[in-house]
Amino acid sequence: MAAEAALSNAQKTALRESRKKDKKALFLIFQGVDESTFEKISDARTSKEAWEILQKSLQGVEKAKKVRLQSLRAEFETLKMLSSENISDYVTRLKTVADEMKRNGETLDDVRVMEKLLRSLTRKFDYVVTAIEESKDLSQISIDELVGSLQAHEQRINQNENSGNLEQALQSKLHVGENQASSSYGRGRGERSGYRGSYRGGRGPRSIRGGRGRGRQSFDISQTSDGYQAYSRDRGFRSRGRGGFQQQGDKSQLKCYSCNKYGHFSYECRSTPKMEERNNFAPAEEKNMEDAIFLTYRGNEECKKNVWYLDTGASNHMCGRKELFTDLDETIKGEVTFGDSSKTPVKGKGKLMITLKNGDRRFISDVYYVPALKSNIIGLGQLLEKGYDIHMKDGALVIRNKDRELIAKVEMTKNRLFTLDIRSEMMRCMKSVIKDDSWLWHLRFGHLGMFTNFKKAMTKEFEMTDIGEMSYFLGVEVKQMEDGIFMSQKKYAEQILSRFKMKDCNPVAIPAETGVELRVDSNRKSVNPTLYKSMVGSLRYLTFTRPDITYAVGLVSRYMERPKQDHFKAAKRILRYVKGTVDHGLFYTHSQNSRLIGYSDSNYGRDLDDRKSTSGYAFHIGSAIFSWSSTCEAEYIAAAACTCQAIWLKNILKELYLIEEGPTTIYVDNKSAIALAKNPVSHSRSKHIDTS
Repeated sequence: MAAEAALSNAQKTALRESRKKDKKALFLIFQGVDESTFEKISDARTSKEAWEILQKSLQGVEKAKKVRLQSLRAEFETLKMLSSENISDYVTRLKTVADEMKRNGETLDDVRVMEKLLRSLTRKFDYVVTAIEESKDLSQISIDELVGSLQAHEQRINQNENSGNLEQALQSKLHVGENQASSSYGRGRGERSGYRGSYRGGRGPRSIRGGRGRGRQSFDISQTSDGYQAYSRDRGFRSRGRGGFQQQGDKSQLKCYSCNKYGHFSYECRSTPKMEERNNFAPAEEKNMEDAIFLTYRGNEECKKNVWYLDTGASNHMCGRKELFTDLDETIKGEVTFGDSSKTPVKGKGKLMITLKNGDRRFISDVYYVPALKSNIIGLGQLLEKGYDIHMKDGALVIRNKDRELIAKVEMTKNRLFTLDIRSEMMRCMKSVIKDDSWLWHLRFGHLGMFTNFKKAMTKEFEMTDIGEMSYFLGVEVKQMEDGIFMSQKKYAEQILSRFKMKDCNPVAIPAETGVELRVDSNRKSVNPTLYKSMVGSLRYLTFTRPDITYAVGLVSRYMERPKQDHFKAAKRILRYVKGTVDHGLFYTHSQNSRLIGYSDSNYGRDLDDRKSTSGYAFHIGSAIFSWSSTCEAEYIAAAACTCQAIWLKNILKELYLIEEGPTTIYVDNKSAIALAKNPVSHSRSKHIDTS
């Protein structure tokens, strides 16, 4: 202040202006940071002091910056684009690491970042990367131009992938004679659109003239006997540009996939018997409805009985083992057509019971019984009709029900099949036969004789007995009355009195004598510890139905190691109280009053041994008393102690120039404690309670 008084008026004015600017700068710094960062600079008096604190906490000293830079370099070199990422997300992730390296003193130009971007893309961008590296000079373009080019190619790739998924089912019927082959072709544009060819301008290969563009498939229109239009479909030889195989071309390099010999196409093969081929398609109003199934299996492999194949080409669930059906309607008949046009009869329809891996039992309904079928089939189309969600991704097939609960997750096998190994269960039931019809009246539902006979049957069949209504359980007598349930330990209390020779004692009104203070270091004579422990232990079991002696028994339980005469006298007084209240117990009544009432009490510093205080509480709902304790509260206290320890460790690491960026993660195995830690104002106790 003395130095400020020596300044001139102009200097004082300049000083005040500088202080105003400093306060304004400090205010702007405070407004520009989050709550956690504000705690670090809240004690700063000037903007320069706040700025230096931020610089040290965010960048650290030079040694810490070097350590940080080493980890960033390793992260930059190992960074790769994920298959689930797009170009925009990956570029953002790459730029974040590059900018962090620059802030820590790394010299990183745009060319190096672009080179890293090109060499870390996924495989589907290989041809794009090759084209860019051959045609463009990276030093002459910016990162934004490169990213824009990659995004344009990415959009084109995604469009091609999406359009390749469009398919249509065609009803087709093709008659191939011994010396006849279809030589017609279709011309069209689009991806498998109707009967007008497939792919771009495809010409059918069986015209032998090849195709223009990418020839793949051709269709021939014919008329069936039922009046439907049918389209024959052939697979063509894929060719680029113009041409393909000409009629007079060399076929010596062609291999027939029917006989594995060279020199001819498969449709020209003489070793394969010609037969009627059909793509099965069921129209809406078909006279003889047939179920189609497309499944290929090897006859020399023994099929597992518990394996079910998940098939998208099967129209229904099918099973060939009759003993697995719990309910089978054999009046339903029909035929199943396979992919090779062979047919087999359907002998019924029913449901099966299966056991999942977790032990739950489920039913598969609407299953066709096909005796000739050696494999069990689950039609995925039938599951979709019943509301199930089927999703195939990353080599796995996931089935969920209407409530989005997981039913099954099946991994794809090496031969690209989805097989589910489930165990089938046999239904078992008890059957009774009545010869005299007059007994049906006496055995009607709800008749007492029905329950009596059922008990006799269960006793005869299994090792079990009917104990009737509960009256005695583990020393507790239970009396069930119209107005409630009474529980007591009268017989057990009488046994205790007889064991300790207190059966003829004088009863007292209260279990503990008022005004008597018990201490561990009592100067009275010692008593037999075994006798004392036996007495206290017996009284402890009696507290199960006698909460009125809980406090007194807990008090004498403190002195079981070195009991004295005054301790033994207090225990005998409890027995005298039990003598007068031997008929007491717990009575649970039918109460309509659900009002919650609580009782609390405390004993401040009354323990003469350790001067500790005692407090407690109990609650009533109706006629029932209970106490509760929060497990979440203990978890929250443990989490708070862990947080204090983490803050202390971070301060130590800071002194060692090991700056921990960001908050420290603490894992807590209690959801309520996590919610309590996130919002400590909203609730003071958890919803999880332990009742007693």
